[in-house]
Amino acid sequence: MLGDGLTTENTESTEKSAIPFDSSVVWFLTLRNSVNSVVKWAPWLFAIYLVGNLCLPIASFERYRDLSDPSVPVLGNALAFENPGNRGLLLGLLTFCIALVAAVRRAEPCGPFRMQGFDYACLLWIATPVLVGIFNPSPFLEDAYQTVYLGVVWAGPYLAGRVLTKNRDDLTRGLRILSAAGAVTFLIALSEMVFGRWVYRLLFGYHPFQSVGESRWIGYRPLLCFEDPNQAAMWWMTIAIAAILLVPSWGFATKQARWKWAALSLPFLFQGVGAAVLTLVGAISLSARGIPRWRFMLAGAVVIGAVLFLARGPILVVGRQVAQQTGMEEGLKKIFRRSAIGSFGWRMAREEEGSQLTQEYPIAGWGTVMFWRDSGKRERPWGLVSLVNGAYGIVGTGALLWFLGGPLVSLLTPNRRHAGSPKGDLIRLGVPVLLALHGIDAMMNSALFLPLLYLYGAWVSTEHTQC
Repeated sequence: MLGDGLTTENTESTEKSAIPFDSSVVWFLTLRNSVNSVVKWAPWLFAIYLVGNLCLPIASFERYRDLSDPSVPVLGNALAFENPGNRGLLLGLLTFCIALVAAVRRAEPCGPFRMQGFDYACLLWIATPVLVGIFNPSPFLEDAYQTVYLGVVWAGPYLAGRVLTKNRDDLTRGLRILSAAGAVTFLIALSEMVFGRWVYRLLFGYHPFQSVGESRWIGYRPLLCFEDPNQAAMWWMTIAIAAILLVPSWGFATKQARWKWAALSLPFLFQGVGAAVLTLVGAISLSARGIPRWRFMLAGAVVIGAVLFLARGPILVVGRQVAQQTGMEEGLKKIFRRSAIGSFGWRMAREEEGSQLTQEYPIAGWGTVMFWRDSGKRERPWGLVSLVNGAYGIVGTGALLWFLGGPLVSLLTPNRRHAGSPKGDLIRLGVPVLLALHGIDAMMNSALFLPLLYLYGAWVSTEHTQC
């Protein structure tokens, strides 16, 4: 017996038990330091995510090399089609894990994470495959896989921007990172414009859109490492809108103003017709803030666009019937083929076929984005919204449009919570406008620019932050 009342055996057992206790403390401190390091460098996660989307291989396309038209079954990384091993899933998983780690530290300094209105919109969109799967013919495991895929690819960057953004300065930093990436990719795209598409083929090999829409009036249309040439064109549109948000002045006196005009010329330089039109729409929308009743006019444009989209099927059918009855069908086809809007007419034809397929399961959809192939069709609807409409019905389409268009709609009503500076107000309006423009493009193209979801989450955070 020792003088302090402990036996020798008890002392030895205490020393032995102290070893794992000390190890657990070391592991805890290491984990805490790792979490702190992640949170410290978290503001630069957007740069990593953006560079990954610009530089990593899209997916493995070798299985499509021998197809007569390999671009048809490739839907883009935004949807869970038959090629799950892609960069959208990899980068989404990275952002999702870091966002969860950062959410643990959310108690400082911005207060605990709380769900907001657009968070529920994101949650509804992610859960759509499982919700509508109760009523459509797809198996449950397929529905669950699609929900997990959307949760990683869409919610990953959105949640990262949501929990890692403290204030408007973080959002502005993201726009500057976007602009810097645009300056770098411009030099590479200029070489593809002169010599043809070489970047992806040299780095990663076969690309199913390698020669799709490559020839243009002047040189070639760049592709770089984007999913398709239309996504590349929307990249230049995004850079142009970001320049407007960062440089509100429309003069030529300063160096920043001249840089802004140079950025605005990119969609026209690289000859993306749809992206150029959307750039003009975005520039006009952002510049009209000083016009009386601009909210009313913008709201009217949104309502008209929504009505036209919902009625696109009957409009296309009636338009074709009128053209056939009046003998204008062949003439219009020739005009479409010879003009820059030839691809637009081709997409509208795909929309017409897709609208016929969605009538079989209009509410809950077919349950898979490959529904066009399951129905025996050789061509697919070309737009992301049409693919969602066919896969998840009206429910899925409504969830997607609420998620992408909700921020702009929310700003069309007077909101006195944010007075702020004119530049701050412009950035506050700019991100919803960018989302809406990409949503419009999604009606004709299936490749969504996923880094925009990070900025979306950052915007939501700045709308509700208490920092």
